[in-house]
Amino acid sequence: TYDRPLWLFKDGKHWWNCTEKEAAEVAEMAAAMVEHANGGKGTDKSYKLNLEYIELGNEPDIDQNTMKGYATMVRAVCKRIHRDYPGVKVSAPALTAKVYVVQKGDTLIGISRRIYGDATMYRKIFDANTDILSTPNSALRVGQKLRLPEPK
Repeated sequence: TYDRPLWLFKDGKHWWNCTEKEAAEVAEMAAAMVEHANGGKGTDKSYKLNLEYIELGNEPDIDQNTMKGYATMVRAVCKRIHRDYPGVKVSAPALTAKVYVVQKGDTLIGISRRIYGDATMYRKIFDANTDILSTPNSALRVGQKLRLPEPK
């Protein structure tokens, strides 16, 4: 399966802060990408990724100002993908993710101990935030927002 992120921008803004009309456009793009990735109409049949899962914007800066547009986009994409590609799962972790705001002196291990009661969960916190952390030992900045994955 393909596991690389795809970032979409339109007119210089992130695609997750959408109006209803823009959300419909994003849903069309998502459907076209699934069609192409899975070797559908007009694609080289040897190019088949068997896409089974798409994740819609796991962004730490989605906030109350952008959440409404993000939720609008998620609904439009889910409706379209589930209608046309029922075997493809759609995830929108920003709708359910918990966010932790870094405090002075925090480390991933310390946050892991405090939140989960298990210092070894630091790696899952790192994995959920690789877009803003380059290594598990990256210095954390006060006020930085980290996504907290569900313990599994």
